[in-house]
Amino acid sequence: MHAWFDEVRTWAEIMTGQDLDPNHRVYDAEPVGHGLTFIEPANDGALGMTITTPSVLPLRAREWAGILKLVQAGKEPPLEEILSRDARAAHRRYATRRAIIDAATALEISLGRYVRDRSDHLPDKQRNRINDRTALGTWVSIAEESGLPLAVPVDRLRELSHLRNDAAHHGSAPSHWDAAQAVQVMIDFLGAHGRFRRTGQREPDGGEWVLVDSGSSNDNSGDTKADPAAT
Repeated sequence: MHAWFDEVRTWAEIMTGQDLDPNHRVYDAEPVGHGLTFIEPANDGALGMTITTPSVLPLRAREWAGILKLVQAGKEPPLEEILSRDARAAHRRYATRRAIIDAATALEISLGRYVRDRSDHLPDKQRNRINDRTALGTWVSIAEESGLPLAVPVDRLRELSHLRNDAAHHGSAPSHWDAAQAVQVMIDFLGAHGRFRRTGQREPDGGEWVLVDSGSSNDNSGDTKADPAAT
């Protein structure tokens, strides 16, 4: 049952942008320094309170049915979507190093697929740079040198690559703000070029995004919400 619940939760989190981890909840309101004991507090009032206003995108009955069919069939979401979910969750919990690494890996997978799908139209010099070990920084360079249309500015993609390298190779922990900007780069790129396209009004954390094109690697996105059972 635990494994089944995790699979259902993963699909629901990816489709709604919600954080549904029951083992490490992020509360809408919580006191600063929860669990600490102050021997001589400066005053008798509240020491501080953190309040958030998360958006909630409910799933319709057919979407729930689609998720249950996917889980029953043993189908998992694309890896980059799972990493995107993990990056957002890590950022909410102030695990900035993990947020950066997961966000950059999700971007690397999606950008790599985007460039490979257009390899026949790349200059020979750029096409020859593609191999099984091509990393994020090289994917960004290939896309830039080839003039590929990107929904996210190249300098923002490159900045995320630099942050990932610093976090992975030097143990650097970015600020919460820098991690938020990096996660947003990932969200924007996957929303425009990923395997699950999104459109419509949205919150910065992706919570209001609507799936419109699943299972396709081209740039055409329609106006009809995708049926998750079709992915």
